Amino acid sequence: MNAAFTKAVRYEITATCKSPFRTGSADGPDEILYDHTGQFIYQGSSLAGAIRDWVRRTHKDKVAVLFGDKENEGSLIISDGIFRKETDPASRPRVRIDGKTGTAKPKALFRTTYLPVGSKFDFNITWLGEEKDSKELTDIVEK
Repeated sequence: MNAAFTKAVRYEITATCKSPFRTGSADGPDEILYDHTGQFIYQGSSLAGAIRDWVRRTHKDKVAVLFGDKENEGSLIISDGIFRKETDPASRPRVRIDGKTGTAKPKALFRTTYLPVGSKFDFNITWLGEEKDSKELTDIVEK
């Protein structure tokens, strides 16, 4: 069995929420995802989608090689984001609106929970590739 890579680079990243963070739908159940230890998380697949979108907008030629396409696997592994232990959720009231009348639906008041602006989470990005291809990621990291 041959290895598909000869070099691995791991980046440890701390991110800060610039807007309220919520993993549920706009009018769905009142929840924030958490892991088996009770720590709030940002799923790695969702985080990868957000990073992929940023790469698509800033380095369009790197998307397929970093994230893969129909023919090839990508070279990145993105972990779940784990929010800091001191992160306290907040809550606010919301109202479901009737699309036909533009008014509140009956029994429409509910609360939504979110993590506030400034909440910090940690995650890792691991690049797997060959030494000759390591510029794929460093071009993006340096910007």
